[in-house]
Amino acid sequence: MQAQAQFQAEATYLNTATVGLACDAAINALQDDLAKWRSGNVDAFHYDNLIAECRVSYGSLINAQLDRVAILSQVSVGTGVAATLLQSGDEVLLAEEDFTSVLFPLLQTADRGVRVRTAPLNRIIDQIGPSTTMVAVSSVQSADGRVIDLDRLASTAKSNNTLTLVDLTQSASWLACNADDFSITVCGAYKWLCSPRGSGFMTVQPEVADQMTAISSGWYAGEKPWESIASAGQERPPFRPVPGLVSLGGGRARPRFALRAWADSDWQAQRWFGQPLPSRIWPRTIQLGHRGH
Repeated sequence: MQAQAQFQAEATYLNTATVGLACDAAINALQDDLAKWRSGNVDAFHYDNLIAECRVSYGSLINAQLDRVAILSQVSVGTGVAATLLQSGDEVLLAEEDFTSVLFPLLQTADRGVRVRTAPLNRIIDQIGPSTTMVAVSSVQSADGRVIDLDRLASTAKSNNTLTLVDLTQSASWLACNADDFSITVCGAYKWLCSPRGSGFMTVQPEVADQMTAISSGWYAGEKPWESIASAGQERPPFRPVPGLVSLGGGRARPRFALRAWADSDWQAQRWFGQPLPSRIWPRTIQLGHRGH
């Protein structure tokens, strides 16, 4: 299998829920970049091309339109940006067992009058109702590998006019997903996407992006990043959270080569290679190490 040949673990590796195993393509790219950094031959402008390729590859994995894909440094940053959609009197529904990168930023919205409600994962979809402004949940639970019914989540939320925030960290690459079915998705790329820490992605529907405050935007969110770096003195510095999302969380780590390895390999082989772990033996792997993102 093309994807499996990319990995050189010395023993059977069962801790991807904590830290994804680096593939050859990613290691080679990192070593090449480190050598250029050490020798003073880094071309900062070249990173623009890598980021563009990452967004294309990631979008193809999760079935998201390119102009809806942004780069992130970590999941909690994306969740924090999504939390700006909530106002006093709104209701957000969370899975009580979920990972804290999803929970913590949204729990804090209670301080500004948002009603925060939790439910067991197996009942969270049934708890969505007309008063639910947003539901936030992981596609796969990092603690035990339970998989939520994404199709049912999307349809139930749509029928109740409820915003959806889905964390794809523990499923991106092995579980089929149509990210455009959800208002927002976030993903840490250093798990199942086998990319460096500090790399991640976020997708946002255009109508949602218009209502969101990109509180974590870095310099790369400029209309033309290399031209707008020193624009702080302008009355209205050029800023581009939408359309054509690029950066909502400041991340610029480069998972390009790992993503290309996934995007270019056989999709059905990837699913066969990845899916049995969460569905059959995930709980046992938790005993061997820590998990999280």
